[in-house]
Amino acid sequence: MLKGAMNTACLGVHYMKQQPEGGSVVLMGSSTGLQPLRAPDYSTAKHGVLGFGRGYARLMEVAGLPIRINTLMPSWTTTNLLPDLPGLIKGAKHQSQPGLVVARAAAYLMVDASRQGDVVFVCDGKYTEIEKTILWPAYEKVKGAGNPSDDEILKRMLQLPAPAA
Repeated sequence: MLKGAMNTACLGVHYMKQQPEGGSVVLMGSSTGLQPLRAPDYSTAKHGVLGFGRGYARLMEVAGLPIRINTLMPSWTTTNLLPDLPGLIKGAKHQSQPGLVVARAAAYLMVDASRQGDVVFVCDGKYTEIEKTILWPAYEKVKGAGNPSDDEILKRMLQLPAPAA
C-alpha cells in the first residue's frame, strides 16, 4: 500500500517535471495515520503516506518545482474495500461518509493552485486542513524555541563542503 503510493507519486512527478505548468498529486492517506489503531499493517501504511506526503511536498518546494503535493486523510468512507454491508457499519452505530465526499476533496486539491503541502482530514463530509493548523504548530511547540527543525539541519548539512576522499 505505502510502496504503491510512493511509486505512483514519483512516477507522476517524473512526467509532471516535463510540463512547464507542473501538476498536482493528491495522496490518499487515512485518519488511521493520525491515531493508534488495532490494525497495525494498515495503520503503518497510512502513517507512512502521511510522512511521505509531508516530506515530498517540502522537497517539491525546495527544488522549486511547480508540482503540488497534498494528502487526504479521510475517516470511515464507503468504498469497494469497505462497502456498506447490510448492518455492518450501522451495527457499529456509525455512519460512514460516501466516497463522493472524499472524491470532491481530491478534485478541489487538484484544481486549487494555492493548495501545496496541505493535509486534509475528511470526516462527516467536512474538510479540515491540519498540516498548517495543527501538525506543524504542534511540532514547533514541542521542539522548543530556538531549536532548528530537522529540515533546517538537513539544509545546513547539504551546504557543507564535500569531505576529502
